[in-house]
Amino acid sequence: MMRSYKYIVRVLLILIVIGCITVTLGMYSRLFEDKEVEKIASQLLNDINIAYLNNDEELLKQAYDQDVLHGKWAYEYAIKKQDYLNKWAKKQEIEYTDIKSYHKFPKITGSDSTYNLTVKSIDEYIYQYKGEDKENSYKIAVYHYMRIEMKEDRWIITKDWSSDPMADSISLKDEKKEEIMKYISNYNPEKYKLEGRRKKAIKYADKYCSAYENSSYNKDYRNYNPVGGDCANFTSQVLHEGGGFKKNSLWNYHKGGSLAWIKAQNLTNYFLNSGRGSRIAVGSYENVYQSAYKLQPGDIVAYEEKGKIGHVSIVSGYDSKGYPLVNCHNVDRYRVPWDIGWNRSGITFWLIRVHY
Repeated sequence: MMRSYKYIVRVLLILIVIGCITVTLGMYSRLFEDKEVEKIASQLLNDINIAYLNNDEELLKQAYDQDVLHGKWAYEYAIKKQDYLNKWAKKQEIEYTDIKSYHKFPKITGSDSTYNLTVKSIDEYIYQYKGEDKENSYKIAVYHYMRIEMKEDRWIITKDWSSDPMADSISLKDEKKEEIMKYISNYNPEKYKLEGRRKKAIKYADKYCSAYENSSYNKDYRNYNPVGGDCANFTSQVLHEGGGFKKNSLWNYHKGGSLAWIKAQNLTNYFLNSGRGSRIAVGSYENVYQSAYKLQPGDIVAYEEKGKIGHVSIVSGYDSKGYPLVNCHNVDRYRVPWDIGWNRSGITFWLIRVHY
């Protein structure tokens, strides 16, 4: 009886060891498979960047399966983005010299010839003003929900829903275009020294913008993206945690934010009505672009559409020509020109001086 018991125990131990080995091998196999899928997806996204830089529509076509509806939509979106980049570059009198992307893959499912991926892509756009050697850059965190499939011996994108803001239209009045280009290209920026509370505010804005490799959201605060957007919450954090503005009964955060803390319209109204901020200019791009050069790091840019302010960003610096740059959440931005993604008709810009 004892021998029989020992035999059963040995068999069970052997089966457990075999099971553990099988599970471990399966985990390593899946890990290896995921790494290969990451390489494939990264290469596809990098090829698209090359197409944008070279205005290579044929290369864009090769990346997307236009025979399926979602693949066709993704391709059409990419074409719009390429057009936007070209028009914005012309307005600024700049040339894009490179686009670099850093990819993270929070989730991969599927096998063999079809994979669904969630991708966080931090895209860095490098540009130079015409006639200058100095490089400028800005970064945008783009979230992709994409599907790649093997078709006719090559990988192709059959779906790509993304949060990229640069597939919009640029609406500028014809009589203003030449004037705008000339003003921007000839602007002679003044030297600005960042110090005091404004300096601390920008340090916070950079650390928690989540639009470069080592930045992230501050986990001490709720992420409001799933319930309408986190831009005002982020701007309020910058002003309080970095800029030193004290909370009060209207503007506060305790296990959640007040309306003035988390809503773009309410935050704008609060700072203007409380005396903590004042208007520099309000109007269309054509009417305020010259006034934008008065913005300082730590000031606010608010974006109104259809009579409602739906987005706010914090001014974080300047490029080599003194063009103001902003940080914000949703879409997460790091040192991005203040008007990118908001050049369409019907947008009213609110340029707000914050009184530190």
